[in-house]
Amino acid sequence: MTGAATTQPEPLTTGSKVWGVIGGVAFLATGLFMYLPARLVAPTYGVVLLWVVWLLLAAAGIVLIRARRPGKLVLLAIASALLWFAVMGVGDVALGWSA
Repeated sequence: MTGAATTQPEPLTTGSKVWGVIGGVAFLATGLFMYLPARLVAPTYGVVLLWVVWLLLAAAGIVLIRARRPGKLVLLAIASALLWFAVMGVGDVALGWSA
């Protein structure tokens, strides 16, 4: 032992845990109901790009959980949904994607 004092992280509050669960479920729902069926509208390159972005957002969510900030997952889920709508809108208008 080096004699250095180790500090325990502060316990999460109940509100933070609840918002973390809500955010986590909402984030998974965006992946399940928005990103996976994007193939119905977008071409393969657009779908692969969306899936890579969703995986990067999932990695950011894991970082938030490990940093003991699960309540911020709600913001990540909202950002994920807004990003999907933005990509699909630009794809429709500028690139001619359609179902």
